[in-house]
Amino acid sequence: MNSLQDSWNAVLECVSRLEFITSTPAISATVMHGSNQISRDAVVQSLKELAGKPSEQVFMNSVKLPSDSVVEFFTALCGVSAEELKQSPARVFSLQKLVEISYYNMARIRMV
Repeated sequence: MNSLQDSWNAVLECVSRLEFITSTPAISATVMHGSNQISRDAVVQSLKELAGKPSEQVFMNSVKLPSDSVVEFFTALCGVSAEELKQSPARVFSLQKLVEISYYNMARIRMV
């Protein structure tokens, strides 16, 4: 997890989009257009499970990253957050995650 470097941006964009799809019923319906009700429900349930604990672990485990990696992680999350804020309506998912990981990483040396 600590060697993603420039790939953090892609990972965090995926987590953001997954959260968006699972939290917006109209988007979930569009994604599943043409599927039968049973498969649609199964896919939506799977997406919700992925958006829960597994994606949360990405943020919670940031405390285990070495200093240089956590800086890359924060920088990528700031970029994703800035893009979300430009959307209409603005999304604050990644901005909220910035606050959370700041809290998780409070024990780090201030320079980091």
